[in-house]
Amino acid sequence: MSESAHGGELLIKQQCEHGEYSAYIGVNRGDIAWRVMADGFLEVAERTCARLATNDGSPDAEIYVALTNVRHGTELFVKYMVVFTASIIDVDSNEKVRPGHNISKNWELVLTNLEALAPDIHGHSFGENVSAFTRFITEIEQWDLDGQTFRYPEDRKGNRNLDSVEYINIHHLLTGIREIQRLAYALDYALGCSYPC
Repeated sequence: MSESAHGGELLIKQQCEHGEYSAYIGVNRGDIAWRVMADGFLEVAERTCARLATNDGSPDAEIYVALTNVRHGTELFVKYMVVFTASIIDVDSNEKVRPGHNISKNWELVLTNLEALAPDIHGHSFGENVSAFTRFITEIEQWDLDGQTFRYPEDRKGNRNLDSVEYINIHHLLTGIREIQRLAYALDYALGCSYPC
C-alpha cells in the first residue's frame, strides 16, 4: 500500500481501477462548497429515511444518521446562504459566517442580507419560503442547538440526550426532510434568478 500526501490509503485512495467509481471533489472549493456539501448531507438523510420508511434497515440505529445529516445539511445550507447573500450585497463573507454549530445565528445574517435585497427578489412565494425555512431551523435547534444531541447519547455534562423522546415517526421526518430540500432549492433558485452571476 502506497502512502499519499495525507497518510495511508486505508479509507481514501485517489486512483481508481477499471470499473471502480470515484467522487469528484475538486469542485468542492470556495463558496459553492457549502451548497454542495449541504446537498450531500440532506440527500443522505432523505435516502436513509426513504429506505427506513419501507422497513429496509435498522431504524433504531440509523435514525441518528438521518437526524445528524439533516441537521448538518441545514447548517451548511444556511452558511452557504450567508456567503451567497453577502456576495450579492458585496460584503466580505469570510467575516460573516459565524463559526460553530448555531444555525440561527447564521440565519440571522441571511435574514439581514435578504432585507437589503428584498425589493429585487423575484417570486411571490419567496417570503413564505423564508418563513417556512425559519420554522424548520427553530425546530431543529429546539432539539439540537449545538450539533451534539443527535450525534452522542449524552451531552458534555453526562445528561442523556433525547431523554423525553420514545419514538420518532420516520414518515413524518421524511416529509420534513423533503420539504427542507424543496425550500433550499426554492430559496437558492429565487436568489440565482434575481441575481445571476
